[in-house]
Amino acid sequence: MRIDAHIHFTPPSLRDEIQPFAEREPYWGMLLQPGEGARSIQGWANAEQMLADMDLAQLDRVIIQAEYPQKFETAVERNTQILALMEKWPEQISAMAGLHPSAGRKAVYELERCVEGGMVGAG
Repeated sequence: MRIDAHIHFTPPSLRDEIQPFAEREPYWGMLLQPGEGARSIQGWANAEQMLADMDLAQLDRVIIQAEYPQKFETAVERNTQILALMEKWPEQISAMAGLHPSAGRKAVYELERCVEGGMVGAG
């Protein structure tokens, strides 16, 4: 079995809403938006393209790594997106939960939700 244990999932839908996302998450906005006149090196792939790329690379499974959001709500939103991918393709996709520890008890509940949904770890 061939596993890529470190990928990130950045779907085109995130690019389409990059400005509000960048305002909520300035650090990730800086990473995902190229400067004036620059070409982005970010690969924007929907789930189907990710799976097709996995086939081309002869990968059986990927593990989506957690992001480190500045806002708790962003962690929940991104975790929900990834949990939906895992539910649809359980044999090909595993993931790490993104958490925001300063959210206190809410972060613990989010970790529990993600583990119950099948995530294999946390960032």
